[in-house]
Amino acid sequence: MLKCMVLLAEDFDDAREVFAIYLRLSGFAVQELPDGDRVLPLAIELQPDVVVLDLGLPGVDGHALTTQLRAHPLTAHIPIVILSAHAYVEDEVKARAEGAAAFLRKPCTPQELADMLRTVSESCARTSSGTGQPAAAL
Repeated sequence: MLKCMVLLAEDFDDAREVFAIYLRLSGFAVQELPDGDRVLPLAIELQPDVVVLDLGLPGVDGHALTTQLRAHPLTAHIPIVILSAHAYVEDEVKARAEGAAAFLRKPCTPQELADMLRTVSESCARTSSGTGQPAAAL
């Protein structure tokens, strides 16, 4: 089975590493970025199944990236999950209006992120649920 490809942009190194390790152990393929500057070109190149963005990324922030990804014909179809410590309802409303499929507030567990990825992407829904069984078999 092909792995669900996740493009994960998170500037906090420890959080990015924890999420990436957990996702890989759960059967996802993960490409990590520490800032927003290379997200759009890498999304065009890799065509990931889902993009995970922090709103407060250095360089191009998550709001601008969501708008850019939605506007580009080669990335408009890719679900975007916002993973952010921005806790105001207005941040979520704005992110969803820009085209985000989901919004997770930090702190959240890596399992919560994996579950959300399976929810927003059909390709990710077939990725192992961490039990050793494909999600569809559970």
